[in-house]
Amino acid sequence: MDKRGFFFTLDAVMALMIVGIGLFLVLSAYFFVPSVSRTEDISQDALTFLSTTTIENLNDPYAGIGGTLWDEGRITQPENTLLQQIGEFKARGDEATASLFITALLENIVPENYGLQVEVDGSSIYPLQAEQAEASQAGTDVLISKETIVYGISNTTTYDLWGPSVVRVKVWHG
Repeated sequence: MDKRGFFFTLDAVMALMIVGIGLFLVLSAYFFVPSVSRTEDISQDALTFLSTTTIENLNDPYAGIGGTLWDEGRITQPENTLLQQIGEFKARGDEATASLFITALLENIVPENYGLQVEVDGSSIYPLQAEQAEASQAGTDVLISKETIVYGISNTTTYDLWGPSVVRVKVWHG
């Protein structure tokens, strides 16, 4: 092989390498698929936290035993789960306290670039303004919704029941 053929071959191999690397960079930069499993995990973790943690096991200066709500007499049953307490506030018509309660619990749980909304019987209690959540959900790639039913005892002496209420937790990647 003479020198001219060698340089043409070397030049063609170098050009193919440059085109291949460029094509790889362009294609890998434009394909971003949000993690469905991460969003699923966050929604399941939030629902599990709210449905299994009891007031007596909560260490929170606002919502736990000895906290502000306990001292004010708004929380009276330490064995209630957090979801039961939210449902009880809602059943009593005290949606403002339910919203403050859940905000105190969830304000540092959701990672950056993710959104979370909690609805009880179709009305949003976290965030309080449903429009905020709807605007954020409009441009999302992934939205996971989990539901559970919650009920409880409103009066421990007469055993009056409240509920059932449907609680929906929505998590999205924004």
